[in-house]
Amino acid sequence: MTFGVLEVDLVPALTLIGVVTLVLSWVAVEVGARVGERLGRWATLVGGVVLVLIGLRILLAHLLG
Repeated sequence: MTFGVLEVDLVPALTLIGVVTLVLSWVAVEVGARVGERLGRWATLVGGVVLVLIGLRILLAHLLG
């Protein structure tokens, strides 16, 4: 279903979506900064490995059907 089909007023809906996205993004940046301070280089390495694994999973899913 879309907002048009549901006859939702767009301005309040989009404002709410924007505010929630802003708040959650800000919280994620703050948490990431604090975790990064404590775990340092190890967190960067683990994050890189996770991203590579996600990329490989997507690639294999597309190649193998």
